[in-house]
Amino acid sequence: MHTTIIVIICIYIAAILGVGFYFRKRSGTSEEFYIAGRSIGPWVHLLAYFSTFISAGAFVGYASTTYIGGIPIFWSWPFLGLGIAIIWGLVGPKLFKVSRNINALTITDYVQDRFNNKAVSVLLCINMVIFLIPMCVAQFKAAGILVEMVSGIPYRWAIIIFGLVAFLYVSLGGMYSVLYTDCIQGGLMIFSAIVLIPVVYFATQKFGGFAEYANLNPAGFSLLPGAGSKMPLSFLIPWILLSFWGALGSPHYAVRFYTIKNYNTIKKMMPLAVLLGAVMMGVVTQFLGIGGRVLYPELQQTDQTTILIIRDLFPSVISGIVLAGLAAAMMSTIDAMIITIVSTVENDLLRKALNVKLTDKKRVWVARIVTVITGIIITVWGLFPPKLLALLFYPAWGALGFVCAFLFYGGLYWKRMNWQGALVATLFPPIITIVWTVAKNPFGMREILASMLISIPLFFIVTLLSPKPPNEIVARYFNNDLRYKFVSSKAEKEK
Repeated sequence: MHTTIIVIICIYIAAILGVGFYFRKRSGTSEEFYIAGRSIGPWVHLLAYFSTFISAGAFVGYASTTYIGGIPIFWSWPFLGLGIAIIWGLVGPKLFKVSRNINALTITDYVQDRFNNKAVSVLLCINMVIFLIPMCVAQFKAAGILVEMVSGIPYRWAIIIFGLVAFLYVSLGGMYSVLYTDCIQGGLMIFSAIVLIPVVYFATQKFGGFAEYANLNPAGFSLLPGAGSKMPLSFLIPWILLSFWGALGSPHYAVRFYTIKNYNTIKKMMPLAVLLGAVMMGVVTQFLGIGGRVLYPELQQTDQTTILIIRDLFPSVISGIVLAGLAAAMMSTIDAMIITIVSTVENDLLRKALNVKLTDKKRVWVARIVTVITGIIITVWGLFPPKLLALLFYPAWGALGFVCAFLFYGGLYWKRMNWQGALVATLFPPIITIVWTVAKNPFGMREILASMLISIPLFFIVTLLSPKPPNEIVARYFNNDLRYKFVSSKAEKEK
């Protein structure tokens, strides 16, 4: 069985590396490397967005959390769907237009133009680096556990192999590689989800079906946590908020709207994005978590739930394909975070903040070097990860989404928002999140609740008590005659 699975994984790796080599020659400029020359069509964008959104944290981390907490964990998925609908409906269209107006390559380019303050831009860069790196580590942990348990490849070798593959194809083809490999990986993930649901359902029938979960975990067999639940409301509410903010504002999702060729793509694909991102995957992860508890009622390491299902319920060929689908969930999320980290370091910190002068060709080579260095850091940390995957990924995801939500929704929809308010948004939430986490949640309050209770009032107070933004900035972002003037991208010129 192991040989068959390893062969399938090797085919998968060869395919995504092939995409990276194919797009190497098309990624010769910074615009091509970072945003694929603004040339991406609707289906590639949709599948790439979906595969980035549904990470290994969903297949492994959410299943693990549902194994413990039960049906109430499902409440996070409607809020994830709401977050997807809002970012596609409100942020996507405006970022598409604004990025062309100002020729932006990164989210920080937009932030610097909107608020015209270097401290805000640098703080946002620091936020993205310190939160995206642990999110990458969480993905690596999931991949390592998956590959080791199902294929027999040792955890550390799995981490090293997937690390080398991810950083190689990103460094070769930049955003082109990221989007087109994500498109392939999205198809693999959909196949895996379709296969997993009926197999898990029928396997549990031998043990009494999903109703047996009520006997194993009565506190988790209701819409709200029951008495004695290991994940009470004090856990569930912050969990939902972390998921919501992550979906609402994560920069590695938002920058995808820079890459689209046609504005109508956003409007056409939004319902499918919500369906794939929240409804479909919510059902899958619930099936995996609850079904896994019925099939393996005494698991000590609940992160293994999904892996055991794949290993034990499928023949080797299907097991290998499903494993490749779950590896794709990791790779498609991590490559999006890698390209965001790299663009932040090269474009926003080296070029803009430190004023390093480079030709466009040299910028691409520097980006490739930064990719390798980032890869080494993440891979080394991935060899020594934390115990519970979801407890690393989701606080970082939610905190970064919370920070960027101020900058997106305030900056694009509130004329009064100024750089002082943006400074509060980029400074206080990360500090509060880190301090609260290190202090182990004082007063029994989780980090996201503490961050919201302190940062939101402070944001409005500081914004309203400080001067209004300059008229030229307000005109550039809120006057109709200026808002829709595009700076044509290379792709649009060639059209």
